[in-house]
Amino acid sequence: MKYLVLKDLPKLVNFCQEGGCFNWPNLQTVRVNNIPSMKTFLRDDLNTPLLKSMYITFAKKLWLENLNKTISYMHNNPGV
Repeated sequence: MKYLVLKDLPKLVNFCQEGGCFNWPNLQTVRVNNIPSMKTFLRDDLNTPLLKSMYITFAKKLWLENLNKTISYMHNNPGV
């Protein structure tokens, strides 16, 4: 999978609550739009070596080392 789009999921807190590492070596782009409750993407590690940025509300580009840190920052700073 190269692209992941999450849109209009106002009650989603995280993508997966179960433990275990997701391995998406080809993931390049993540787009998040209207997911105000999301605090983290996964509980555990996520292998996404090609992912270097994500787009929030399809307009802004943000990347803070990994997907969980970026999602957490978005949640704590909703005006971003």
